[in-house]
Parts: sequence; C-alpha cells; structure tokens
Amino acid sequence: MVMAIRSILRSIQRAQKVDIDKLNILTICQNNEKYIAILCQTQHNFYILNEHPWNSSIEIKPPNISTFDVYSKPLDYIICHDRAEQYEQAEKLSRELHVPIIIVDMCSKALIRPHHILEEMNPINLDILNRNVPIHVCSSEYIEQSWHNNNNVSINAPIGIDINRFKNNQSSDKPIVCIDNNTVPQVGTVIEKILTNSYKILATDHNNLDDISVNKSRYFINTNKTITVKVLEAMAAENVVISLKTQDTENFIKHQETGMLINNIEEIVPTIKLLEKPNSIREHIVEQARNKIIKEHSMEKFLTQWSLAFNMIQSIFYNPSI
Repeated sequence: MVMAIRSILRSIQRAQKVDIDKLNILTICQNNEKYIAILCQTQHNFYILNEHPWNSSIEIKPPNISTFDVYSKPLDYIICHDRAEQYEQAEKLSRELHVPIIIVDMCSKALIRPHHILEEMNPINLDILNRNVPIHVCSSEYIEQSWHNNNNVSINAPIGIDINRFKNNQSSDKPIVCIDNNTVPQVGTVIEKILTNSYKILATDHNNLDDISVNKSRYFINTNKTITVKVLEAMAAENVVISLKTQDTENFIKHQETGMLINNIEEIVPTIKLLEKPNSIREHIVEQARNKIIKEHSMEKFLTQWSLAFNMIQSIFYNPSI
C-alpha cells in the first residue's frame, strides 16, 4: 500500500513536469542480463525482482541495479522483455504501483514461439500478445513492422554493442566453437555430441567475465531462432555466426556475407569444414560481420533511442492530453 501511494505521488510529479534527474525503472530479469547491462548505461536507476536475481555468470552486474523492495524509490516505468512470459507479472505490478509498461521486442511476431533451434512450433493465439502498452521498443525495423497491427507507439532501438570490448584474439590453430550455454539442455547436448570429436567448444557464460569466450573462438553457434545480444557480440568479435535459417535470422544475416544460415542442425559440421578450407570466404564474412555491428549497432544510437522512449512515455502516459 505504501509503495503504491509513493508511486502515485511520483506519477503526479511526472504529470506536473517536475524535474526528476534519474528515472527509477523496474526490469524483469529472466536471462536478460546482457540487454539490461547495456540499458544501464543510460545512467538511470534500475531495479530487478528478488525472485529473478542477477546471474553474474552471464554479465557483470552494473552498480546502478538494485533489488526492488519496500524501501526502493517509487518507480517511473516497468520494462517487460518478453510479452509472452513476463507480461502478466509486469501488468500486475503496473496496476499495483500505477506505472506504465514498456515492452521490448527482440523477435518478430511470427517467432514469438518457438525460441530455440530444436523446438517445434506450438500453436499459440497471437492475438493475446497484442499487449496494450503506451510504447514498445524494437531491436530492428523489421521486428517493429512485424508488430504493426498494434496500436502502440513504437521506437526502433538497435542493440548497442561495445566494439572495443569484443575483439578477436584467437591463438589456437584448431578451430574453437562457442555456444550459448544459457539454453535448454537438449540443444547443448546435441551440439556438443556432433562437435566434440573435431572441435574445442567454449561456453559463453562462466565465472571470469573478463575472459570473453567469443574473443577466443572462430565460430559461434546461434542456438536460438532469433537474433540475440550474444549473436551481435560474436559478430563484433569476428566469429562466423552459424544460425538456423528463419524469418528473423534471414532478415539480419546475409548468407555467406555476414554469417552462415543452415537448414538444420546436421549442417553445422559440414559448414565449419567448408569454411576451414584454404581460400574460403571465412575472412570475408568476419570482416563484413564486424563492419555491420560497427555501422548499425552503436551504443550512441541505442542510448539516444532509449532516451527518446523515456521522454515519449511521459507525454503518452503521464500527460495524455498533450
């Protein structure tokens, strides 16, 4: 009750355009550590829920993230990273605390299900995913257009990647393959089985985050059917990204130009063998992939677009008559 009253008073301040230096933003942290860490560079105050603690093996926890409790400052916004699985919880908190929701869309409407490379499509009523929120932020123009039937205001904010952090320094002559170990066990088991006899495998997540796996590997297997932050990091680190061909991946990766698109998991090894041949197109791919990240995924643009989103939501939610 006290938290709700404080949030309502905070809303009144926002409606009256009282200057508030730093926003207080709740973000639901369920395997979204990398995106949230980038977002924290906006320098606002971010909060996560106690039931979804920060996983420090995925990303270093920024200093401006705290666990949300009764002593936390009143909120301005709630960020929902998954409209299928997180929205009900975000909506409940939104009603209780009288704060608006921002939805982040990193995959198209068609691929909201399934997520990983071996998962079959399950029937889902996509109409229930047309969530009524003041604004949603999309990671690409293509994804933004896929949700065009929504009445929500949308902003295109390509994920920002710190190019200086991701630079390849591979020292092994034997090809090293990196996979996202933060995925369902059956996927990792299958990929490990088909690779383990021929290639060294590195996991993306481990205890020493200064030792970045994709900076040492030559190939990155995208275990998702969409483009993730880890895919962008691998491209920045001059890995050849090998990804299942889907609507989302095909829109982002140009086959044999900025990555390799395959039709099934059995094509992973033949693809690597092809790229390991003398005079292959591997060097061309990694150069073009890194250039794509430099050109399209600057931190400056990402932070600018998110600042725009934060400013726009005030006029939409707190000052609806404007």
